[in-house]
Amino acid sequence: MLGAARAHLSSPLGARELDLDVVRGVAILLAIGWHLAGKPTGNLVSDVLLFPARTFGWAGVDLFFVLSGFLVGRLVFREQVRTGAFDAGRFLLRRAFKLWPVYYLFIAFLMVTNSWDPWQFLPLTVHVQNYTQTRPPHLWSLAVEEHFYLAAALLLPLAFRRGLRPQTLVRGIFGIMVATLIGRVIAVQLDTKPVLIQQLTHFRVDALLAGVLLAVVSVYYTDLFDRFVTWKWLWLGGTMLGFTWLWVFHKNSQAGMTFGYSVAYLGSASFMLLLYRARWVVRFRVVLRPVGMLGIYSYAIYLTHVSAAGYVNRAVVAVAPWINENPLRLAVLYAGVVAVAVVLTRAVEWPALKLRDRLIPPHARAVPSAPRAKALRLHGSPTHPHSVVDP
Repeated sequence: MLGAARAHLSSPLGARELDLDVVRGVAILLAIGWHLAGKPTGNLVSDVLLFPARTFGWAGVDLFFVLSGFLVGRLVFREQVRTGAFDAGRFLLRRAFKLWPVYYLFIAFLMVTNSWDPWQFLPLTVHVQNYTQTRPPHLWSLAVEEHFYLAAALLLPLAFRRGLRPQTLVRGIFGIMVATLIGRVIAVQLDTKPVLIQQLTHFRVDALLAGVLLAVVSVYYTDLFDRFVTWKWLWLGGTMLGFTWLWVFHKNSQAGMTFGYSVAYLGSASFMLLLYRARWVVRFRVVLRPVGMLGIYSYAIYLTHVSAAGYVNRAVVAVAPWINENPLRLAVLYAGVVAVAVVLTRAVEWPALKLRDRLIPPHARAVPSAPRAKALRLHGSPTHPHSVVDP
């Protein structure tokens, strides 16, 4: 029996599901730790806490990919169940309002503050920076997501018009995932650069498709999904096995560049299912709330954290250089990075989303929410019916 109660976080856009925001929060902690916490601090507590990020923090991107595929997939398939079709234009417009305001503002900031060749910015504006290896290098993952959204918008309406069955969809997704793995194996044999295997869409789309596959099961095979969501010990085991592999095999080893990326998304999927609808998330909601809050601001954090950390570090060197000699340095860097993201999210992203919802209202849920009386919140605002289904 699934626990109907879900812990929620409040935002100006409505209540958000804490379990999924904790997944986002863990993903962003891994990602920024990979970029900012490269050297041990000398403090036992902080070094233990930062060990996962320092060792395999790059896999935070895979966690984002799986979650994004799951949420976007549910959005698309629930619309298909409700209407028999999928409005691709409406989907792309809503995604643009979500992602582009902060993204293009950041690109404009880079253009003003850097003396790079002006042509350097063209790939960033059309989302092909992973194929051109354009700076800043960490934005490659945003290009992969944009390619995924565009492919979904182009292919799924046609598939639905042709009467695509869920069984065929599952087989097709699984086939592409296998083909992607085979492509990585061939690329390694051809001595392809490791950075290209990590970043090019045709080598990494399987992580997003893993989330889509879960979305297919959750929408078209609801009873089955509800049953295996309860197998928390299985998902705990999958998470631990995945993280152990990532600890043992470096991402640039032959095993890492081939099966390692598959393990990364399988471990990420296990971790997401471990938290999804988990009773212990409700029980420990007060402890988990800070991580969930990071999840709310995760997009802006990921987008700007490398640049923001650079500016914070220069300010520290100028004002209080002694901070760089102790573990407090990382705390200051993290605080500065999060502060920048909070400002961007509240000043740019949220107003854009409010405008989006006025111009292109979200669909109602195809699947009813849990009874209002059973929804546990960390704040007192009512549950927003579109907070996760129509992001």
